[in-house]
Amino acid sequence: MSDGDTGSEGTIWIGWEHLFRPRSDLENPDISTWTLDETPLSAEEKKCLNVIYTHGPGLLPPGASDIVLKKEAFQRLIAGLGDQADPDSRFVRLRRFLEVIEAGNRQGRFKIPIPHLPAPLPPAPASPFQHHRFQDMVRLQPLGDAFVKSLVLPPDTLAPAQWWGRILLSTVLYGGLLQSRWLLALPSALEKPDPEIRWLDLSIRNIASADRPPMRRWLPDPLTRLLLLDGRRRGIPEMPLLNRLHSGQVRRLIVAYSRCADFENLLPSTFTEIIAAVSTRMHLHLPPFLVHYALGRHDSTSLPREAWRRLIEPPKEVASEALHSG
Repeated sequence: MSDGDTGSEGTIWIGWEHLFRPRSDLENPDISTWTLDETPLSAEEKKCLNVIYTHGPGLLPPGASDIVLKKEAFQRLIAGLGDQADPDSRFVRLRRFLEVIEAGNRQGRFKIPIPHLPAPLPPAPASPFQHHRFQDMVRLQPLGDAFVKSLVLPPDTLAPAQWWGRILLSTVLYGGLLQSRWLLALPSALEKPDPEIRWLDLSIRNIASADRPPMRRWLPDPLTRLLLLDGRRRGIPEMPLLNRLHSGQVRRLIVAYSRCADFENLLPSTFTEIIAAVSTRMHLHLPPFLVHYALGRHDSTSLPREAWRRLIEPPKEVASEALHSG
């Protein structure tokens, strides 16, 4: 039997046309003996019917009655139809097959329980490597160069908004902290930081929720860490409120610094565009799951502070009564 042969010798119930062209009359008794004209069928459609014939030949004839198919055979049939269809049409093909089975069960053609319904696959995410995203990433390079050159500005000459704009822009460009809500958690994390700021425990407080606030442990990049250490030595200013929206607040602070450093014209028009350009650059150097983590698409759980401290600075001696009890 060839791949394109249905193996049914021209005796296929017209209802199976529903697999390829939807029919609304599957339960109409008038079509119970009608046969399908195989002439206009494509090779791919004939392969689909051949899969049904291979695993359940009794399903195809128009005169079928009380056809029973074992669960294992039915599952092989479903798997065969899914493998034969291309990924974009797989869900539709399986769904229509089950619709034919359901209509046949109601008419008495089949006695086949349907164990499950196929679920459509989520749409594939867009590739980060697109021409316009690379263009945005390239435009990010002059911004980074101008930012590094601006670090000659003495921190004592910066207003609080400008100082925080410098910290936030460094964190976004080099620290991998890309979500505005976590960026705005920096001030509270700096109240009781690690003495050397090797890490910061960021937490988001939600007054409306009684649950423990989410916490993310962020390890600063070397440049941002130096800026934070210098700021702690000089005194960290209070972050002024410039906008009630998280992304608006972050952008206003970054604009305040870029304006005094004379590179405001290099900033993208929105905070979202900055993040998109940075994430494209990250995709070139990091695995996708790490980039998605930075973008907040993957949840995480950081070790509790006490456990993290023991891991970084293990105790020199472990005292236990069990060690001395025998």
